[in-house]
Amino acid sequence: MGTCIMKLDGRYLEWSTISDAPVTELMTLEEFETHYRYQYGQEGMDGLPRRMKRVEDRGNSFFGGMTNDDVIRHNRAGEGETKLTREEIIEQYGGENETQDS
Repeated sequence: MGTCIMKLDGRYLEWSTISDAPVTELMTLEEFETHYRYQYGQEGMDGLPRRMKRVEDRGNSFFGGMTNDDVIRHNRAGEGETKLTREEIIEQYGGENETQDS
């Protein structure tokens, strides 16, 4: 499955390019790195710094300059693959963490 990393509301999640929706809840950086190590092992961790540089610079790890607004504009993250707003995505995938400014 193709995924990118996105930063929303100061937290991180994986976004599926197949389902056009998050495949994880929003996590702190520490939680995300733990998840990523478990999911992708050492090989994934070796490439994570380059991906996270793009996330911190642009809000996501996509190549080619796609913004988070571009990604969210075409999401199918809601029930029945309906489109959600950025705020609805943060609420639905926010997990148990307090929100932070990004």
